[in-house]
Amino acid sequence: MPPELLRLLLHFHRFLLLHGGDGHAHASALASRRARARIYNNGETLKHLLLNGVGIGRLALWHVAAEFKAGRLVPLLEKYNPGDLEQIHAVHVGGGQVPHRVRAFIRHMVDTMKASPLPG
Repeated sequence: MPPELLRLLLHFHRFLLLHGGDGHAHASALASRRARARIYNNGETLKHLLLNGVGIGRLALWHVAAEFKAGRLVPLLEKYNPGDLEQIHAVHVGGGQVPHRVRAFIRHMVDTMKASPLPG
């Protein structure tokens, strides 16, 4: 997002950001210097703040897809969406065979992600 657009948004709105991976670093650095910006580290908390009209914000689509579909939230500034994606990794620390419950969970996650209407 261009710095001048961020300055304009912050002038008129409270801007809420989820602090996370590299995709948010530039906007977070700019916003952290502004009194009307708040940075959160919990997506559910940020979503509830947005739903209650506290400000405008940026969250992953999987956090807000249901709210978009129901009309409770609307996307803004899609032109400036960098299209960054969050990767999901399943890591099992241990030797030998992977326990059945872990394999079942991984299968469930793979099936869930394949069935998701979200990109990626």
